[in-house]
Amino acid sequence: MSAYSSLVLLLAPATVAAQGSSGSSINSPQKALELLDTIARWMYGGILALAVIFILLAAYNFLWSGGDTARVEKARNQLLYTAVAVGVAILTKSIIKLVEIVLK
Repeated sequence: MSAYSSLVLLLAPATVAAQGSSGSSINSPQKALELLDTIARWMYGGILALAVIFILLAAYNFLWSGGDTARVEKARNQLLYTAVAVGVAILTKSIIKLVEIVLK
């Protein structure tokens, strides 16, 4: 059995459990806002988790650069991109709150 087949079989129960009930449960603007808030929270958490990984990767690149300017520049760029990603995550939360205020 290949690794791909094993992965598909391992994740199959998770995809079945992810299936929601039939019909839409969004029947009011409040429900739509709750859904947007849930999506934003998941995105926020995911981006922050990835940011930690990329910060550690940049630190590793700084430590093992050996004074090589190209590798130091690569590590600096990784830190810059991580900061931009965290900024986007914060903006995501702010935009959702702004939409909530406008719709209320």
